This record gives sequence, C-alpha cells and structure tokens, in this order.
Amino acid sequence: MVLGMSLATFTMVHVIISLIGIVSGIIVMFAMLGSNRMPGLTAIFLLFTILTSATGFGFPFTQLLPSHMIGILSLVLLAIACIALYAMRLAGPWRWIYVVTALVSLYLNVFVLVIQGFLKVPALHALAPSVPPSEPPFAVVQGLVLLLFVLLSSARGADSIPRRRWPEPTCHSGQSAGLSLESIITVVVMDSGLAAWRRPEWRRPINRRKFRCFFPGLVRLILCPL
Repeated sequence: MVLGMSLATFTMVHVIISLIGIVSGIIVMFAMLGSNRMPGLTAIFLLFTILTSATGFGFPFTQLLPSHMIGILSLVLLAIACIALYAMRLAGPWRWIYVVTALVSLYLNVFVLVIQGFLKVPALHALAPSVPPSEPPFAVVQGLVLLLFVLLSSARGADSIPRRRWPEPTCHSGQSAGLSLESIITVVVMDSGLAAWRRPEWRRPINRRKFRCFFPGLVRLILCPL
C-alpha cells in the first residue's frame, strides 16, 4: 500500500499525473515561442510536474536510483522556475532563468517517459529489449528529443534576453532628429551650413542647436547594427 492505495493504483495515478504535466508542458512550451504566457496552463504544468517528481519517491526502493536523482534535480529546477515566475515576476535575468529551468524540467519528464515507453510498450521494447534500454533505436529517440529541446530553449532564450535599445535622439524643440539618410544629409549640408564653407566669403555662423540634433542621430546610425 502506498498512501492508502494499492501499488497498481498508485502507479496509474503517477502515470496520469505525469502525462498531464507533459501535455500541459508541451502546450506551454510552444506558447512561449509565441510570447503567450498562458498563466493557468503554466500553473498546471508546474504543479503536475512537481507532483510527478514527488510521487516518484512513493514507490518502494532500497537504494537511491538514477530515477531518484532525476526527480531531485527536477524538483530543484522547478523550485527555481516557480521563484522566477511568481516571486521575481520574470524581472531581468529571471525571465531566461525561468525559460531554461522550466524547459529542462519538462525535458527530464519526457526523458523518463521515453525510457518507460521502451520498457512497457511491447513494440518499442522489441527494438530495445535490454533493461535499461541502451540499443541504437532508444539512443536515436532520446537524441532527437534532446535536440528538439535544445533548439526550442535556444530560440526562446534568445527572445528572452533584452536587446539593446537606443533612445530616439530629440532636439531641444522636442522633435525627433530622425535617422534617415536624407534627413542627415539635410542637417549636415543645409542646416549646418557645411556647403557654404567651400568658399570663405560664404561662411556663416555654425548653428549649434542643429548640430546637437544631428550628432545623436549620427551616433545611433553607426551603432545600431552592433
């Protein structure tokens, strides 16, 4: 008996909880790629993934197994993800910390699911009959799953890192200095009087106010590609 349930019933409950966590996590993962928060489903994903790792310790064991190590690691990552999401509100670096910890927790859950699939599903077990599975078909499936999560984590992680944004330069009058080539040429050649400098007798005083509007725009034009 485990928590008042037979071992078979407890195993079924554990599997159902695990599947709910995986399905909700996959939906949340793809929603994150579109910057869709889905707070309700995210809470379900985190809760059921925590329950999956916690109930994994309810099965009888006499020594610490690799599955227990995965469960401990998953619980630590999920704790960090919950702190980043609910305590820190994804502020600053906590955004990508949440993305990485949540996706790695989901990956660990899927990793265990693949192992259990090759152990319990007859068609898959025929491809990798050893316990634990170690044949090439099992390695290929796990490799593809890992590659998928690495690509998704990289894509979402890059979007989560704030990009450098240059402020729009403004004149003292409050109007934007602009970045178009035409506007810069106009400021340089027409407003600043550089064209008139070609002949000494045509020189006129430098319009310092226009220069103050021009140089921020020029600096931003040069640094924007960086």
